[in-house]
Amino acid sequence: VGLAETFGLKNQAVRLINNVKGMTTGSFLTLYLFLRELAGFLSIRIVGHPQFVRPLVQPMAEAAAISKNGEIDDATKEEIKAQSAAMDNFGNFYAQNTFVASAGTLLIAGTLDSLGYEVMAIDVARASIPVAIIAFILTAVYNYAFDQKMNRKYRKGGK
Repeated sequence: VGLAETFGLKNQAVRLINNVKGMTTGSFLTLYLFLRELAGFLSIRIVGHPQFVRPLVQPMAEAAAISKNGEIDDATKEEIKAQSAAMDNFGNFYAQNTFVASAGTLLIAGTLDSLGYEVMAIDVARASIPVAIIAFILTAVYNYAFDQKMNRKYRKGGK
């Protein structure tokens, strides 16, 4: 993380978001959630909060808010920080068992098999996919509502 900061990775990430026209905090976080779930489906591990969210995702989400709304207050920055962490948690939690050979999928299948239920890992993964999709849709709606809340706060004289 220190090396990434030293070489300006955070600054480059913020610059990238500032160059994308129409990117809102909610749309960026929904995109990140999609990538996080896709990575889980492909069993690609994105490291987590201290290594990825805090130095990259959260500053990019904040940059999207600033580019759309101008300067934002500390309370909004804290909400964005929480939303960024939540996207990482949701993406990891709901998509981790969508990969057939993930540890969680194998553990579930093995435990059920030892209890006498004929369940294969593919069955667990297949059952996890609709859950990941539903979580994505609900979270996308939540991110849209978060954008609307920020629009009301910063566009109509709220702050």
